[in-house]
Amino acid sequence: MLLTIASIGVVEPWHQLGTAAVAFPLQGLLLWALATAPESPKRSGYQVAIVMFASLLMHGVGLALVQFVSVALVLILVRPYRFAAAPLLTRWLALMIPLLFLWMTFIAFALGSGRALQWWQEGLNGSSLSRWITGEVPVFHNVEPWIRELLWRWWPVWPIALYGVLKLGPIRILSSPHWAVPIVVTITTVILGLLGPGHWRVHQFAPVISLALIAAFSLLSLPRSLINLVDWLAVVLFTTAGVFVWIHWTALNFGMPAELSTRIARVAPGLPGNANGYEIMIGLVATLAWVFLVLWRVGRGQPRLWRPVALSTGGVALLWILLTTLWRPAIDRLQGQQATANAVERAWLQSAQQRLGMPEEKIRKSIEKPGAPNLPHGACVELSGRSIALDAMLVAITRLPTANQSDCLWRVSPAEFGRPSSSEGASTKNWRVIWQSSGEDGRRRTTYILYERIQ
Repeated sequence: MLLTIASIGVVEPWHQLGTAAVAFPLQGLLLWALATAPESPKRSGYQVAIVMFASLLMHGVGLALVQFVSVALVLILVRPYRFAAAPLLTRWLALMIPLLFLWMTFIAFALGSGRALQWWQEGLNGSSLSRWITGEVPVFHNVEPWIRELLWRWWPVWPIALYGVLKLGPIRILSSPHWAVPIVVTITTVILGLLGPGHWRVHQFAPVISLALIAAFSLLSLPRSLINLVDWLAVVLFTTAGVFVWIHWTALNFGMPAELSTRIARVAPGLPGNANGYEIMIGLVATLAWVFLVLWRVGRGQPRLWRPVALSTGGVALLWILLTTLWRPAIDRLQGQQATANAVERAWLQSAQQRLGMPEEKIRKSIEKPGAPNLPHGACVELSGRSIALDAMLVAITRLPTANQSDCLWRVSPAEFGRPSSSEGASTKNWRVIWQSSGEDGRRRTTYILYERIQ
């Protein structure tokens, strides 16, 4: 657990809107099912089927395919699992096939068989392997950015795990199931993540659990030189990051240093400060706890298995606490959805006031009630159906009368999808843009557009 928390790159996906954080417990459950398979293969077969089906629903084809190949390789390569393969696969098929059949039947009746096939095609299309073969992209086009990004995302787990694997050797690994299973899962996840489509992104977060298992076993034979290297890098990295956060917080709230305060105002205009006693106290307590942890670690004490990762885990915890307290307004402004939600709601209220001929106060009171009963027919905002993040924001954060109806007078859609097409119930000429998100609304990568139907 400490090694998983110590991974620097896990903080961001755990707090982002989406299904990335779900992959962590699913991978953990898969490894737990594999760990108990030699003793109880029948039960493990059911567990593996449930985990794969949940991965298919939550994260799409990519993670489920990675888990399927990982389990198959474990059953083939690791000796104790060969005897458990037959009962495990029998129970897996007995549960997985009915689950897939029921799910595909439901999708076919609810959305049509064409949509179900389209979902599978979207999950498998665009693989890097096919693009390499056709010459569309260079062979190693995504290896370099993957290495550049994941060397810090998996720190300090990957150097500890790598040392243990190199010291053990391939022959001893295959004869040691507690080493072989997480290693096979990690390698399979990384390779398929690189070969698969870019939208899978499973290789960026899914291997963390299995890597943490490998690193945990490696701690038993970790040399003092590598322990000191990891510790001192943790001290330098997280102390510098903590000082950086505090300096930016003082610049945001008190204008010191002045040059940094001016730069913040230019990058994020109108960003409010948050100098309140509650969050300052939490930040101070976390900072003092980090100082005491560093002093305890560099002091002499009894050797413990978890001492080498204590500083990395404490540093990630320090950074997480400081970012969620002192930097929360800035992160919410630049990465969150609240500013965009407020902007689209204001734009819709102005448009609805003119279109419906109703006072703004009456419209506000109506949308506060479920179903907006006092609004006329068609006075709704159609969901995009193409962006889960956008639709979730409209439903959860705004008070807009959202609906999945093609006769709505308004619609919000990501800019890359263009105007509503004729296949969606109207000609592109029948829509006009009344609002568009910008950097000031907190969106720097995806542009959202609010359309109003002209006739």
